[in-house]
Amino acid sequence: MQAQAEYVRDLVLVGGGHAHVLALRMLAMQPLAGLRTTLISPASHTPYSGMLPGLVAEHYQFEDTHIDLARLCQWAGARFVAAEVTGLDPHAKTLQLAGRPPVEYDVVSLDIGSQPELDSVPGARAHSVPVKPVAGLWQRWRELEGRLAESTADHRVVVVGGGAGSVELVLAMAHAQAHNHLKFDLICGATEILQGYNRGARAATERALKAFGINLHLDSRVAEVEDAALVLTDGTRHLYDDLFWCTGAAAAAWVADSGLACDDRGFLRISNTLQSVDHPDVFGAGDIASQDEYPRPKAGVYAVRQGPVLAANLRAYLLGKPLREHRPQQRFLSLVSLGDRNAAADRGPLYASGGWVWRWKDRIDREFMGRFENLPPMPATTTGEAIPGALDPHRQAHCGGCGAKVGARGLAATLARLAMAFPDHCPVPGDGDDAATILGEAGQPTLQSVDVLRQLVADPWLMGRIAANHALSDLYACGVRPVSALAAVTLPFASGSLLQRELEQLLAGPCTSSAKWIASWLAATVCRARNYSLGLPLTASPWTAPGA
Repeated sequence: MQAQAEYVRDLVLVGGGHAHVLALRMLAMQPLAGLRTTLISPASHTPYSGMLPGLVAEHYQFEDTHIDLARLCQWAGARFVAAEVTGLDPHAKTLQLAGRPPVEYDVVSLDIGSQPELDSVPGARAHSVPVKPVAGLWQRWRELEGRLAESTADHRVVVVGGGAGSVELVLAMAHAQAHNHLKFDLICGATEILQGYNRGARAATERALKAFGINLHLDSRVAEVEDAALVLTDGTRHLYDDLFWCTGAAAAAWVADSGLACDDRGFLRISNTLQSVDHPDVFGAGDIASQDEYPRPKAGVYAVRQGPVLAANLRAYLLGKPLREHRPQQRFLSLVSLGDRNAAADRGPLYASGGWVWRWKDRIDREFMGRFENLPPMPATTTGEAIPGALDPHRQAHCGGCGAKVGARGLAATLARLAMAFPDHCPVPGDGDDAATILGEAGQPTLQSVDVLRQLVADPWLMGRIAANHALSDLYACGVRPVSALAAVTLPFASGSLLQRELEQLLAGPCTSSAKWIASWLAATVCRARNYSLGLPLTASPWTAPGA
């Protein structure tokens, strides 16, 4: 019989970007024994950028355009942590999280995207709504829609940008609010929109802007943002009621602050294997990474293409095998939504536009999202590869009693670190007894202990007796008399009547064992899982012999 695998390596994925969700899905389909995977993201739902304009334009619902990261992780057997990463220490191999303790890793991958460049223009951060993170943009847009529904006054919305993202956003907004008294302006600092696109695609987009009554201002670079007004470099002022900012991409500051090698804009420098150029245990993908030999613009299509290579290289690195090289394509098909159910397609010198292009784009987007909506059933067992050390044929079989406990050295080190971090709540560890002294009424000390056993035998009554004796022995070893107990019980999934039968048997065991020294059961907390377990938090009077 194959030995039971133990976790030996921690893989942490920071961010729910396109490359990470694809890589996580692929790793789950061919799991690595001994690997514990964790995905950290500030929100449990991550948007698919290609469908965001359709969401704003009301062609899609929220669930059509967002990937449920918590559900994906549950299916993949990975941990999901809803938190914001604020720092990384590549030498200590730790990630700093906002409002909670650091997370350690053996291998880490970053796919956190980018954000609009706000700090180069005074006032932009204070007065505008950045298009990223998308969750914030969607919330602010819904708030604006609510205000507009209660007002009949004219309202001016200004979008600063000129690339595909800003064009799609302003057209989607205009389509969704065609029935309201809204005026839209697109402020572009360049002499033309959609730089890098061919003439036909730009002309189709300009026709759409004109059809929706959107004022396009070219060669209009913003020098300063005031409350309710933009000041351009030529001194012209543009009034606005709401301002959305969609300019060049910027990197999260903590990436460069970590000491990892970054380019002059703060993006993580990666090699062709998608590894940091100076820390091979740090991988990067999507907008946050810049491939040294193949610099490319920040576009979601590149992250999607990186996903399979990232999955393969994470697996290879953990197994000590050679890694693949990624060579991004120079040209790619770009599909730009034009507000209503029309779109423009651009690839090199070729272009097309019309309703059929939008339907083509819709089919591509839905197929991508379908990978995460229709998750295939996972096999109960796997015979895949294992990380070295995960399957040790000479290791003693896992035990549900004392052999299941964390070693004393690791436990003592953890308690000592907690005592330093939280001195008001975690006292310095004592002499190693399995009970701790707390002050009771009138300064009288009371000992407290807790002991948990998972299922050792199938007989619930006998399991209850074993668990009670196991727990009480910790107090007897301290020479004290048990006075109360609280049972924390886990029962297998079953119907209500069967659960009651099992619970009665399980709790009857301690009552007919050496638990007679317990003066009273305080309560019982019951939950359900795959197997039995019984935990006994106990209190005891000090220094009283237990008797015969």
